[in-house]
Order: sequence, then C-alpha cells, then structure tokens
Amino acid sequence: MWVLFVVPLVSLGFAAYNFSAVMKKPVGTKRMKEISSYIREGADSFVSHENKAVFKSVIPIAIVLMIVTTWQTGVAFLLGAVMSALAGVVGMKMATRANVRVTNTARETRSIGKALKVAYQGGSVMGLSVAGFALFGLAVVYYVFGHLLGQLDPKNLNIVRNWIGVNFVPFAMTVSGYALGCSIIAMF
Repeated sequence: MWVLFVVPLVSLGFAAYNFSAVMKKPVGTKRMKEISSYIREGADSFVSHENKAVFKSVIPIAIVLMIVTTWQTGVAFLLGAVMSALAGVVGMKMATRANVRVTNTARETRSIGKALKVAYQGGSVMGLSVAGFALFGLAVVYYVFGHLLGQLDPKNLNIVRNWIGVNFVPFAMTVSGYALGCSIIAMF
C-alpha cells in the first residue's frame, strides 16, 4: 500500500530538486531583478485572487455533489481541487523565478543550449508537480475512501441508486469526483 505514495513523493522530490537548482542560478543585473520582481508580484497576486474566486465556486459544487451522490464524492472533489491548485501555485512560483534566470543565462553565456537547459529544468517543476500532486491525491482517495472507509470492500462494490434515480458505484463516483476537482481548477 505504501508504494502508492512513493511515486508521487519521488516526483515531488525531483520537482523540489529542480526548483532548488534553478534558484541557485544568478538573476542578473539590478534592472533584471527589478523587472522580475514586478512580474512575480503581479503573477502571485493574480494566482491568489484567482484561487479565492475559483474556490467560491468549488465549495458550492462540492456541496451539490455531496447531496446528489455521496459525501465522499464531494470531499474527493475538494481534494482534487486543492491538489490541482497547489500544482498551479508551485508552477507559477517557478515560472516567475525561472524566467529571469533563463534570460540571464542567455545573456551571460550567449548559448541557446545553456539557456534552454535552465528553461527545461524550470518547466519540469510544473510538470512534475502536476503529476506528483495528482497521484498523491489519488493515492489518498484510494487509501482513505477505498480501504479505510471500505468502498473497495467486495460487499460494497455494488450499484446504488441516489434519491434522483441515478445509478452509480460509490468508489467509481468518488474517484470521478476527485478527477473533476482536478479538472475544474485546470479550466481557470
């Protein structure tokens, strides 16, 4: 069971390593630092306001999912939204810090290859974060809802009908709720 958590943690660990490696690169001139700080402040403000606005929509959707399906689906939906938002925050933080370092590497070395290496290393942080957070959240859903709360118990693997008349398998609906939570944040 613990293996479920190893792959996402390795992915997040490698993302942290790449983040650290990019942050060790020099940022360049005073003017480059100044412009970079304006970009970073604007991006951080945007992400903060965006997440506040999005979660004003996400919470009512989670409540509707809890009412229409199961409380587990609503909670998994919220977990998916949080995991996706975390990946977005990490990605934006890396992007706004990597851009000046890529520019400075190109300025100092006059080498497209060296600049691209810094850019790819910075970009990999977002990709690894998306995969790491998504798989970590899915592992939590599998372990908590599937095993601890018994949705994967053979006697619970049956089709249920909600009060609206919709048939579903509870664990499949919980995983679908998680996926929907991840996806809804990606839309913004």
